[in-house]
Amino acid sequence: MAAQALLDGEAKALTRKAIELAQAGNPVALRLCLERILPPRKERPVSLKLSQLGGVQDIPKFLGIIVKAVPRAG
Repeated sequence: MAAQALLDGEAKALTRKAIELAQAGNPVALRLCLERILPPRKERPVSLKLSQLGGVQDIPKFLGIIVKAVPRAG
């Protein structure tokens, strides 16, 4: 909590400095800024073409299609 309290008062100045360093070509600052703007993606949408669900009997078939698609999404 003490460290957070110290940073709270300096957030604007620290952010400005990180941006300045990134603009000057500092790779660590650049990575830090980019990761805040566009964090690494943890999820990825998967597009599937599924026919209309005819009834409860179609659920295993649909689940099989989804399970096969998951490894391709990563």
